[in-house]
Amino acid sequence: MTNHASADPAAVLWDMDGTLVDTEPYWIRAETELMNAHGLPWSEEQGLEFVGNELIVSPE
Repeated sequence: MTNHASADPAAVLWDMDGTLVDTEPYWIRAETELMNAHGLPWSEEQGLEFVGNELIVSPE
């Protein structure tokens, strides 16, 4: 029997939707700071309106 073990992973999981870690609060905080830094009003409530939506169907 030959062992073909490799250090390379067979798969990688990118946690972009809260599968492992809830990153949404960090994202909302960052986008709020970015918008405000450019003089654009933006709130956490506005950020929450985009959660779970595809960009094309997100509120305007």
